[in-house]
Amino acid sequence: MKIESKPYGEIEIDSSKVVTLKGGLFGFEGKQEFVIIGKEEERPFEWLQSVDQPDLAFVIVQPQYIRSDYSLSLLPEDYRDIEANSSEDIITYAIVVVPENPDNMTVNLKGPVVINQDNLLGKQVINQVEEYKVRHRVLDELESNEAEEVTAEGGA
Repeated sequence: MKIESKPYGEIEIDSSKVVTLKGGLFGFEGKQEFVIIGKEEERPFEWLQSVDQPDLAFVIVQPQYIRSDYSLSLLPEDYRDIEANSSEDIITYAIVVVPENPDNMTVNLKGPVVINQDNLLGKQVINQVEEYKVRHRVLDELESNEAEEVTAEGGA
């Protein structure tokens, strides 16, 4: 099926890849059908594109690319809502905010989007891990990851 997308204009998508976000996204509760799109050269970033509203698209990333130690703790009802049995059934994405100055890009690690990989039911949830915030500055997180890697390798 063809849809209009914010980043790429008219594109062809596989209708079997449409994700249903139960309750929509925070602030966009009326929109529940999305597709994940992207180009190889943009990875690890992708787009969560509304199927029926072309201007509604969000940059997303799997949180482990930003914080290698990212962990997810969900409430039992979150698993039930997407018909998942465990975290192994789920793929997690964090929404990225890209301002005019990309150096100030932030990622929402507190309110990730979780998707059951088997049935493509998803939901934006509140991660129960206390340390995560709605706005983590991406560059700070990446620099912190690099510093941890150097320390782990026995460097300065």
